[in-house]
Amino acid sequence: MKRYLKILPYKLKISQRGLVKLIFTFIFLFFGFVNENAFSQVPPSKLILEDSINLKEKEREGFLNSIVQPFRFSENRKYRERKRVVELIRELTESKDLRIDSVTVNAIAERLMQLTEELEQNDSSRQFMESQIEKIFEELSIKSSASTVDSLKVKMGVVLQGIVDNAKKESVTQRSEILEKLLAIRKIQFKCGTGKGLISEFQLNDSTFVTYETCLEAKAKVFGWHNAWVDEEYQDYNYNFLTDIIYYGYELGSDGNPKNLKDLEKLRSSDLSNMVYQNDVGLSLSIYSKSQMETGKFLKSVAAQQSLFRQITALKSTLDMDGINVYFEDLAPKDRDLFTDFIWKLREELAKDQADFLVTVSIPAIVSVRDRSRVLAYDFPNLDSKVDFYLVQTDKINVNYSSIPGSPSPLFVDEGKGTGSIDMTFSFYTNGKVSPSKLVMTVSYLGISWPVPDFMEDSPAIGLGKYMEFREIRDFFGDMGSFEEVPVYGFDPEQVSSYYKYFDGKKMRTLWFEDGSSLFQKYNYALDQSLGGVAVWGLGYDDGYSELWDALGAAMIEVDSVLISSRSIAKEKESELGFWDILDLYYDDMQWAAINDIYIGDPYEGAEMYCEYKVYEPLLDSLINRYGIESVWDETFHSHYNSKLDPYENYLESEAYCVCLIERWNFYTSLHGYISLLLLGILIILIGIIFFGLKKFGDDWSLRGILTITSFVVALLMFVSFFLQLFFNGNFNLFGAGSEAVAVWVLVLIMVFGIGIGIIIHKIHMSRKYQYKDLP
Repeated sequence: MKRYLKILPYKLKISQRGLVKLIFTFIFLFFGFVNENAFSQVPPSKLILEDSINLKEKEREGFLNSIVQPFRFSENRKYRERKRVVELIRELTESKDLRIDSVTVNAIAERLMQLTEELEQNDSSRQFMESQIEKIFEELSIKSSASTVDSLKVKMGVVLQGIVDNAKKESVTQRSEILEKLLAIRKIQFKCGTGKGLISEFQLNDSTFVTYETCLEAKAKVFGWHNAWVDEEYQDYNYNFLTDIIYYGYELGSDGNPKNLKDLEKLRSSDLSNMVYQNDVGLSLSIYSKSQMETGKFLKSVAAQQSLFRQITALKSTLDMDGINVYFEDLAPKDRDLFTDFIWKLREELAKDQADFLVTVSIPAIVSVRDRSRVLAYDFPNLDSKVDFYLVQTDKINVNYSSIPGSPSPLFVDEGKGTGSIDMTFSFYTNGKVSPSKLVMTVSYLGISWPVPDFMEDSPAIGLGKYMEFREIRDFFGDMGSFEEVPVYGFDPEQVSSYYKYFDGKKMRTLWFEDGSSLFQKYNYALDQSLGGVAVWGLGYDDGYSELWDALGAAMIEVDSVLISSRSIAKEKESELGFWDILDLYYDDMQWAAINDIYIGDPYEGAEMYCEYKVYEPLLDSLINRYGIESVWDETFHSHYNSKLDPYENYLESEAYCVCLIERWNFYTSLHGYISLLLLGILIILIGIIFFGLKKFGDDWSLRGILTITSFVVALLMFVSFFLQLFFNGNFNLFGAGSEAVAVWVLVLIMVFGIGIGIIIHKIHMSRKYQYKDLP
């Protein structure tokens, strides 16, 4: 018991206002949670407090409402419940049946709240609760009748058990909801666009089979911030739950050049760009500035902006970038028009090479009056057409220098408080300024721990808070037994955030942070409000724990089905190809091998996907099984190439067509290799016959001419076959399937021209050797 009392060093030194607040806390809990059966066990005693505050009736009513307010009735709580509690408190303070010292009731209420939180965290039994309640009464030396004491004990026990049971029930219900959604997601695992989803085929009607890919699709945009100082954690990201990665970043100087070349070089040398590309995730570069003065100078300088554009162009040439984020932390309202002009020029510059290049702008959350004035720096009506998304910095509503500890991203706050919230911020922006579909909510994997004078609600911080990564929090509180004073875990249903109250040595601290439960609720809020998406600051800060990824996937990801192809049952039954059908297929396959980019799907209607030999060849067997391809020679997978069309207008209908095409190329490569070896053997035999024939019969041998011509034809066919073997070989990069675009007929003409020159030279040589000469 000594340990629990130590947490209240101010036990008997509480102000009257705080005293009454705690007394009312016990009364509220009692009437809010005790059921009728509890009252029937021991006759209830009426409780009267010696009220020394002496408030007038009107003042008392306002005071009572202020007492009820900290109990965190959120907007969805019914008004009549609030009113009922106030009336009960007033009734009890006017009753005269029993007198209990205010300090005693204060200590009971305080211990009751502490014990409740401890039980939620430590999952203690009812027997433990009863023993702790007994100790409270013994230590406080309550002097009342036995029946009164018994009544209070029973009611306190029921209150405690009710709170604990309700908290556990809500927690288990939410965890079950997350796990249920994750179950379906984990069966699929891969996102749409990667070609790794689950392939299924079924008969649509009497004449058509359809093939679908079941894969994962984001319900809205999911941005993940990858900071330059994070090391190799990006290799453990679940890219199936992300739509875009934002690299932070490019620190902008007033001259437009980067101030952090090492960070950009780190991006170039890392494998992040390749992993993003392989997982069909967009990569954006954040252009950020923390200096209002430098930002102003940059916006006023045309030369500086041109320098930035050149830097971006150079980065695009080495990285597969899909977007730019503009993150000016302290943009001055006087630079409003200059900023708008800059965004217009930036969009125009980026659109030269890629029309769908993503442009996002980071804007502040609304916390104070100053933030409302900062928003004046953004001319939303003129920016909207050039900006795809606004990333709202709702991860910074509370920061380490905030005066009152609280969630870094509170979803709601009590009415009348000066602090901001996620809901207040989006209410402000959607009130005639920006469409919700363009706004993105930001949350952070960083928590903040403040030093505090006590563990009372709304106690001010007595120093700067320190940031803690999620993995640090989990590691730090992972072993409760290592603490001299057991930390108390709690969850604020209004801010929708978790917290710990704990001792760091002899000092009290309060830590607020996001966990899986809080993030799951906030992600669902973003979806319910039809926002454009969510952004996560600090990817990798949870490395080693899957809780936050699970919350992201359960809330933001859904299972989708994408139509891959459909085919006629009648065509499917035509399994045998005629001679001319085979030649036609061979001819088209040769033309596909001759071009540079083979598109999968219409590149004008969606993201560009390429049929690349080196990408698909190692996966052929698994992809053939996945797509249920019975024969790569099926006419269904024959894509005709029209040389009269633009290259962009020739494309394969689906990934299954690409798989069949590459498999046929491999067959042609092997076939022409065998033919070349066979013809080489025949040629060697013919040369041997000619050699021995001439040796035996001399130059007048009658079969010499026929065998010479035959040898020449065989040699010609052998070279042609060898050439085609190289042409269809995707690993040969000089021409054909494995090279850049080289028209097949150009190669054929070169080969024919060479053969023709060879024939002419041979005839000239032979004519000189056997020409008639007048000899004396």
